[in-house]
Amino acid sequence: MVDMGRKPERPEGADRARIIWTVVVGLLALAWLALVATLLTGRVQPPFPPPKAPQALSAAPLPEPAPPPVPAPSEPRLDRNGVAVQSPRWVRRPQPIYPSQALRQGIEEGAVSLRCEGMAEGVLGACEVLSESPEGAGFAEAALAGTRHARLAPQQLDGTSVDSTVVFTVRFRMED
Repeated sequence: MVDMGRKPERPEGADRARIIWTVVVGLLALAWLALVATLLTGRVQPPFPPPKAPQALSAAPLPEPAPPPVPAPSEPRLDRNGVAVQSPRWVRRPQPIYPSQALRQGIEEGAVSLRCEGMAEGVLGACEVLSESPEGAGFAEAALAGTRHARLAPQQLDGTSVDSTVVFTVRFRMED
């Protein structure tokens, strides 16, 4: 005979599962209501600020160093032996690339003094770094690399091109 007054037995843990399920459904309903209320009021704000634009190390071209001023061609002068001497002058100044190491360190300016052989053919030969400021930021290497494409009107002695020594400064300035 079946006892009608007695409730059927539930498996162990069924009440706990029902409570957890009720809480989860209630939280989802609250989140849904908060979303609908936000959308209806038009006050949608991002949960965190948007990311900032990347700074100096983007794929944009690196800033060019400020070129030194080009002097006007000079008139030949006579040396003590009466030989007409015309000093070398730039045809194409060194155009080094701003060093990435200096960009990473946030260095905005630099300067390198070089002494190079000015060849009779109009190219620069061996170069020596006389000074670098600031040191260790890659300015010296960049200045030396930039001399590879530089060209000179060579020194002239009585109208004949000759080798000479040129001393000059390459200035770097990061531009916005």
